Amino acid sequence: MKMPRLLPVAFRESVAALYVLLVLGSARPQSLWAQNQNQQHTSIVTLTAESSGKPLQLSLGDVLIIRLPAAGGPGPAWRVMDLVPGMLALTSNTKLPGILSGVPGAPFTQELRFQTIGPGGQMLTLVSVAPGRSYSPIGDLFQTYVTVDQPGVAKNVSFSERGNRSQVTVNKGDQLTVQLETTVGSTFQWEAVPVSNGIVKLVKQQVGPDKPRKKVKVGAPEDVVFQYQALNSGQTTVKFLYRDTADNEAPPKRTFELAVTVP
Repeated sequence: MKMPRLLPVAFRESVAALYVLLVLGSARPQSLWAQNQNQQHTSIVTLTAESSGKPLQLSLGDVLIIRLPAAGGPGPAWRVMDLVPGMLALTSNTKLPGILSGVPGAPFTQELRFQTIGPGGQMLTLVSVAPGRSYSPIGDLFQTYVTVDQPGVAKNVSFSERGNRSQVTVNKGDQLTVQLETTVGSTFQWEAVPVSNGIVKLVKQQVGPDKPRKKVKVGAPEDVVFQYQALNSGQTTVKFLYRDTADNEAPPKRTFELAVTVP
């Protein structure tokens, strides 16, 4: 009986080496693919009317869905007041099908989808619009303060007077911008109460737009902007008083407060 002929040793070693290379070569792309999938992981967060007033923390690339009940009528019932450029993008605004879909004047659920496209923070405000009118009463508002983080990137967190008495968390190095309304030519001015605990520092105060306007009418609305930088960990409050510069003894006409936490 003839014994099977063995392959030469050199040939067998070459085949074994080729097998190892093929295994390693196929494993490496899988590892890179898995790593890429982890980097592209995003979260989908859904809010309803009951979520109004609650702060929301998102990461870059996350999707935010807001579903709100709406009365029947032509066109969308909820509209976005404003969006900070480069932070949130409205990607869709649709009516969800329901039991009474297709019935004229029937109530429905409106769904708005947003994509986070950059770091920052803003008060996201949606207002209910009645057919034939501009904006409905102030009670029909949906508000949530949205913060978008991107690791290693400082963000600018902005507030207007709609965010009065809110709470916000910012990281060291982040900028906090507060924009308050005033009137051109008025004796009333916004005054920042000094913060001496070293947690945040007022770095800029500006009245009006960056570019000078040719002609400003007395009595026209104008904004004053206060910009802080987060320096150290802790909790503090930034406070502003709208005072009459012609009467230092008079109490402030308006106030604005914001509780700030720096981890």
